[in-house]
Amino acid sequence: MRIQNHLDEYEKFINHFFKLYQASFNYQVLLNDIDITASWEVIENLNLVDGNSKILDDLPHIIELISNEFDPKLAEKSRSEDAVIIQGKLLNTAIANWSHQQQLI
Repeated sequence: MRIQNHLDEYEKFINHFFKLYQASFNYQVLLNDIDITASWEVIENLNLVDGNSKILDDLPHIIELISNEFDPKLAEKSRSEDAVIIQGKLLNTAIANWSHQQQLI
């Protein structure tokens, strides 16, 4: 009976781990989508698509372009319903995983 209890606890731990892994993966996909979208717009704004690289010499301008593209995209995407659901699942899963780990200790 005691071995069965340990196996049950191990199974719960594995289930929590995989749920956390899946939630983390989904959140990384969300962040990658933002990164790809904003990066492409930065590249277009730098005129690198057309082959004009003169603007690359002006580092403050590049930083401003990056900030102007990434910040709004991150804010917009983070407020979307899908993003809030993904973030909530990640947070809930992380808390559940942490709680389960504390019970094992």
